[in-house]
Amino acid sequence: MYTHLADLGNTIELLNAQDRDLAVAHELMRERMRLEQKFINGLRAIIDRHKSWPEERHGEYSEVLITAFEQEIEARSSPKPVVPRHQSMGEELIVGSTLVRKLRDAHSAHEVAYTKLLSSKDELQEWLRPKKLYFENSRMPLIELEYRWSVHRQRECANNLRLWYERKQMPLVESHHSSLEDTKATMIRMINANIDCASTCSRIYSHALGRASSLLPLIHRASIEETMDLELSSHALEPVDYRNWFFDGQPSPLQFGIGAIIIESDNIPTSSYSWVLVHTMLEAERTNDFSGVSAGCVTRFELSQYGPLLPLNSAKFEQLKSTRRISRQDLSALMKPDKTTTLLPVGSLIVEYVLRQLRVEAKVFQSSSHIVDAARRKWDFENNSIDLKMKEIAITIHLTSPFNIPVPYD
Repeated sequence: MYTHLADLGNTIELLNAQDRDLAVAHELMRERMRLEQKFINGLRAIIDRHKSWPEERHGEYSEVLITAFEQEIEARSSPKPVVPRHQSMGEELIVGSTLVRKLRDAHSAHEVAYTKLLSSKDELQEWLRPKKLYFENSRMPLIELEYRWSVHRQRECANNLRLWYERKQMPLVESHHSSLEDTKATMIRMINANIDCASTCSRIYSHALGRASSLLPLIHRASIEETMDLELSSHALEPVDYRNWFFDGQPSPLQFGIGAIIIESDNIPTSSYSWVLVHTMLEAERTNDFSGVSAGCVTRFELSQYGPLLPLNSAKFEQLKSTRRISRQDLSALMKPDKTTTLLPVGSLIVEYVLRQLRVEAKVFQSSSHIVDAARRKWDFENNSIDLKMKEIAITIHLTSPFNIPVPYD
């Protein structure tokens, strides 16, 4: 489906290949200096080691040195200029490769989710047939929520990779070009020093100097920029459409079920039996017009997409619902939800946020007030474990939604 994915990563691979070539060239020069006392045997060993590698597409720099070293095995060496260690771009290129991989995975996940969705269109339309549902029943079908999340994830990954291309890749190209030029200059200095050796070495390195001087870093840069331009114009970087099959399957705005709706404490429902006008909500999302719906209704519908706000172990809940004091050991067992409980990736964030609103009534959690209170005071939601540092947690009410957190490159 996504044949254009083949375009992604070529620039990074090209930079990696040329960077490895420079690393080989620098290693060859440094190793030659280190083996000065055992020049002939040491030089033979390193040449044999590198010649055993498969021939690489962009190996011009290292090939110049390998040829010269082979001819010099029978000659006497002399001290050479200090060769600085090559500063590899490996770490930043790994970041780019990771972003490419994540985008490929996001495309694959989106394709799988959309294929499943298409086979369940009747299920979606049947679910939407009632104009309104109770809050506890107004969660959209899981296959729709998974599809929405796959669209959202692809957009995030595409945007992250595009930002990396725009902000990081050109500085890397500039730095790489400097390394090409610097390596060329270092090679020439070393080769000129060898010319001062015995007549045999003079002949060998005079020839190598000509070869090194003919290297054209700009040609390497041109090849990088050509592949970079192709990647920046790739259709893979375009955000995929969200197709709303509750209605006609046409491209539609995407708001609910992905953490995009700001949850305000004043609009958190205090009863799980609040009415939710699901058709009205989805119609407002489709038209991107929320002027005719209340903030409370929007909040209730958004909250309903994440399953139970405080998912608990049902067996442990029955045991503790009448107990006034809950130990940390009991709370730890209670906070291990049943395996059938499903939360989307943003679901755990909404739990902590809602619990931080001190005036929320226990009914919205379908739980007992003393259980909600124990979770507030004793549970570390960030690490999903008992808070062993203190008996009471000082709770800060945040004024902004925890969902508007930008996704980092990593």
